[in-house]
Amino acid sequence: LDLQRNSVLRFEGRSAVRHICVSADGNLLCAIDANGFLALVSLTSRITKTVHRQKMAKAVRAAAFSPAARVLCVDQGRRLESWRVPKTIGFQSLQMVARLNGHSAAITCMSWSPCGSVIVSGSEDMTLCIHRLRKTFQRAGAAISLSGHRAAVIACHYVQDAFELEGLGGAFDDAVRVSGDAIYSVARDAAVYVWANSESSDTAWAPVRRLHVRRNGGDVTAAAFRRRLLCLGYSHGVFGLFAMPTGDMLHALSVAQAAITSCQISSSGDLLAIACGPNRQLLVWEWESETHVLKQQGHASRLRCASY
Repeated sequence: LDLQRNSVLRFEGRSAVRHICVSADGNLLCAIDANGFLALVSLTSRITKTVHRQKMAKAVRAAAFSPAARVLCVDQGRRLESWRVPKTIGFQSLQMVARLNGHSAAITCMSWSPCGSVIVSGSEDMTLCIHRLRKTFQRAGAAISLSGHRAAVIACHYVQDAFELEGLGGAFDDAVRVSGDAIYSVARDAAVYVWANSESSDTAWAPVRRLHVRRNGGDVTAAAFRRRLLCLGYSHGVFGLFAMPTGDMLHALSVAQAAITSCQISSSGDLLAIACGPNRQLLVWEWESETHVLKQQGHASRLRCASY
């Protein structure tokens, strides 16, 4: 893989691209502009091809494909909408599957469970909502609301892994063993929560660890999870890499004097992509060897989002 090679995709939005996401198999790209126009782009052929366009009712701030790329979930203000992706890629329309409510303010982030049966969403109302789905991707019961953050939630991640947390003193004197599902959430005030469901019941979700990872007074402007890694971008141009669920810092580096607008972790977990919007700069950093893999400023306008 030649990481120094850049190419321009052969499609355009009707206005500035606001959000992008790529399916887990790497076949589809979803690009949504500031006015809510959605474009599905096939990445399988050598010539990039737009296979579907659609106008959403409202501007979109978050979107994500299901693990099997069968459903695309996007936010529409205070609710989520899930759309079925056609099996045969062509000029076919997306099919509405379900509308998921539960927040009182705009949704800012979402995450699918690895099995594709649960969606977690975060909002400006400082809460998380857990939506459990049936095999047909219809809602299965009411949404479960988790509260505790004191600022807007900007990232969340659903994990299905067993781990043990060390005691933190106070309410967390004893070690907490979690076998099953857990959720990581990050708020704008740099508070990172670990939510656990130790009793395998939807009503048993509770925070088992609270971490505060603010650096030099900066707010968190971007966050990304991959396996047990958490990457945070701050408003003063610093990014930090942390090991979860303990919160141990692995690296911290200043890449710009402006806010980081997007950060992503590669599927292998060894590469970080850091996007700084005002500087129109994209940095790819290999954190284990502490080397720059790519640093480019090829965009003509503000860099808003990045995706592996």
